[in-house]
Amino acid sequence: MNEKIAIIYNEDNKEKDIYDGKIEKIGNKEEGNHIDFLLELAEKKYPEVEIFKKLNYRHRPEVAGIFFNNLGDILFFNLSSTKYKAGFFMMPDEITEKQKETLRTFAEELEDFNITIISKMQLDNDGLLQGNEDRVSGNVKEYLENNYIGNSKGLN
Repeated sequence: MNEKIAIIYNEDNKEKDIYDGKIEKIGNKEEGNHIDFLLELAEKKYPEVEIFKKLNYRHRPEVAGIFFNNLGDILFFNLSSTKYKAGFFMMPDEITEKQKETLRTFAEELEDFNITIISKMQLDNDGLLQGNEDRVSGNVKEYLENNYIGNSKGLN
């Protein structure tokens, strides 16, 4: 994967070019910051969501990610360098069947990545990020199949 972020949408909205299970990859991994690409995406796809208008480049991408998760979207952040392949998922509370199909296919691209999977992400009363975290080295597709796609771990 050469992009900085992948998003797997969970709703159909023809006007926004959003479809349940559609994956969109944005940002060259060699350029820019994750938060900049997320805010640009939010401006294009979710202009009516007020919280995105309050975020800026100083926010951590995980903060913006919480609000994408609240909309039901799955996010993957590519943190790879020339020597090391790594990234993390932010999973929403519920995953649709079409998202599961796309996730299954996308996981094949990540087989040689070290992955962290974050679910149940939220801001606590002090504004700190809290959530469940799983680390995966190796067979990412099998792990996702056994823990997120095939059952409801980390989900409602």
